[in-house]
Amino acid sequence: MHSRDIPIPTEWIKRISILYLLIPFLIFCLGYLKPFISLCITLIFVWLIVKNWRSTPQESRSWLLSRRNIVITLLVVLLWVGFSGIGGFAFQNTDFHIRNAIFRDLINFDWPVKYYTNPADPSIPYNLVYYIGFWLPAALVGKVAGWLAANIALYVWSVLGIVLTLLLLSSKIKLTLLKLALVLIFFSGMDGLGTLIKMIAISNTPNLLWPPIFHLEWWMPGFQYSSFTTQLFFVFNQAIPAWLCMALLYVVVDRKNILLIWSLCCFLAPFPAMGMFPYVLLKIPKELFDAEDFHAKPKLQTISVFFARLLQDVRALLTFENILGGGLVLGISLLYFSSNIQFSKTAASPEVPILWLFYIIFLLFDGLILWSIFRGRYKANLNWYLAGALLIFIPLIKIGSAPDFCMRASIPTLFMLLFWSAETLSASGVKDKAGLILLLCIGAITPIYEINRSIYRTASYYLVPPTQAQKLAAEEVNLYTPTSFEFDHPYTLTADSYKSLANFLPDQVGNFLAESDHTLFETYLLK
Repeated sequence: MHSRDIPIPTEWIKRISILYLLIPFLIFCLGYLKPFISLCITLIFVWLIVKNWRSTPQESRSWLLSRRNIVITLLVVLLWVGFSGIGGFAFQNTDFHIRNAIFRDLINFDWPVKYYTNPADPSIPYNLVYYIGFWLPAALVGKVAGWLAANIALYVWSVLGIVLTLLLLSSKIKLTLLKLALVLIFFSGMDGLGTLIKMIAISNTPNLLWPPIFHLEWWMPGFQYSSFTTQLFFVFNQAIPAWLCMALLYVVVDRKNILLIWSLCCFLAPFPAMGMFPYVLLKIPKELFDAEDFHAKPKLQTISVFFARLLQDVRALLTFENILGGGLVLGISLLYFSSNIQFSKTAASPEVPILWLFYIIFLLFDGLILWSIFRGRYKANLNWYLAGALLIFIPLIKIGSAPDFCMRASIPTLFMLLFWSAETLSASGVKDKAGLILLLCIGAITPIYEINRSIYRTASYYLVPPTQAQKLAAEEVNLYTPTSFEFDHPYTLTADSYKSLANFLPDQVGNFLAESDHTLFETYLLK
């Protein structure tokens, strides 16, 4: 052990990660549910935490990380999160208009948040129903110390989630922490190549490759597999919890917490949780078969052997953490989200006719070519086959009025591609490593453009500051539709023109509201 190496205990990183995911749910319960119910739930989880932390882990090991590497990685993550716009230190993309409004309402309004904007009867409120969990710790800080403190807390909370994700990956992948961070930041599909081919093949296609600040991921209309940088820069409230849950899922050896972990993802990021569920199912069997190495277990010779192994797998799941903890989180989450106005508006496929050639090109460039490179190394891993199937079928499913399912339910599968990429890069003697590096370099164009846009807009704001009149115009509450991600809110760094959902009519923000129509959640749980 080098004197500058720091031992990192695996079990404590797992425990802190689960606690990180659990804290927003407990805050939600205490702030939204009836006092007796919230107190009982809190006591149950306190008991589960104490029970879990007192138990002897199946594996108790540490791995060493260079202190210098940790410091440099932390600085890189701090910079990456800063450029994302979280905290308001740099340019914020257009999605922050609605996210800042929700965050502001969580700070300024009493919990549960209600809007009295019903045009038919203002005395009947609409409830805020959205995946608000990621904001709750920072919103609690904001209620005490104000908007600036809340944004700093949100920034710190985001950095902590990413650092925990990287530490979990580092415990299983033999790459330095810094290299893992760089793979996470620059991992993407080949959107730059897709954009170039589209410009060549289709006349009058706008040139989005220069200057290098444009959003490239809509090169194939109707479909998008977002890079991890794009996820952070646009939908951090869903992305960071999903990354951490996937990292936990593939680092945790025992199965006593896996349903709890997945249920917490359902609360914090429901669309990614849907895409994660098939991987959870494959994580359950260990005695019956090992999904990560299908040939590792001896063949089932008799029916009695089959049932004996099946019983062992079922027993491994029947824990207080999974059944009691996971059941509570999942049940409350489903009741809460089911009250949303848009919950029942689903469709089996995109509304526009699919141009199958374009769809196939999208799949190849944004996932399948990279996926195929891992065949030799992971052909005995059932998760590899599952990832291929999900890459193909996720774009064909639509829930709600926007292509959110394609963009968000794909996060766990993209995380698996990231995971396998990092493992392959860390291995020696892999013949396809050169091809993998080439694909990753082409894919890195997308996050580079996203980061460049933030640097360009942030630098422009400080080097050529807006006039006082322009600042006042930028602060007006307006309901405009920006013409592009790159030139949205030209006179401010923060995308905060909406201020509050109370400035909208209910039908304008239906994705975020629930009517007060005496749903099960409102009748029996909501305070």
